[in-house]
Amino acid sequence: MVKKLVCVLMAAVLVMSLAACGQSKDVDIKALSQELKAASIFTEPLTEQNDSIVKSMVLLDTDLCEQYEFYMTTGFTGEEFGVFKCKTAEDAKTLETQLEARKTAQYNAYVSYNQEAVPRIENTIIKVSGNYVVYVVANDSAAAQEIVNKYI
Repeated sequence: MVKKLVCVLMAAVLVMSLAACGQSKDVDIKALSQELKAASIFTEPLTEQNDSIVKSMVLLDTDLCEQYEFYMTTGFTGEEFGVFKCKTAEDAKTLETQLEARKTAQYNAYVSYNQEAVPRIENTIIKVSGNYVVYVVANDSAAAQEIVNKYI
């Protein structure tokens, strides 16, 4: 009887651990944004952008998001970042596609305008985990990736 109980308990633990594997952990969007902003990975200070700018200039559908923060430099460095919590994993994939389009548009704009920005854009980080998406265009993309990896 004890062996059966142990087997049942072990099976229950296995089932619960397998169910947890498919879930992404909660990400503190504000903490990740502040850490990225405070790091020495950008050439200029960044400013948080409002919903109107993100929708009309960056061309992202923020209605897909429960919460997000998006920052840009005021200069023409190409540097910017966004941290997004989408409503669903499907919305996160849609946002990822929009961010890939943003990367392409930025590359096309800067390739003939500001060659210094091109390597930053080529090394853009776009990372999706469950409902979360992180997008970073930084001067030091390796350091940015280390910060992102701590959260996602």
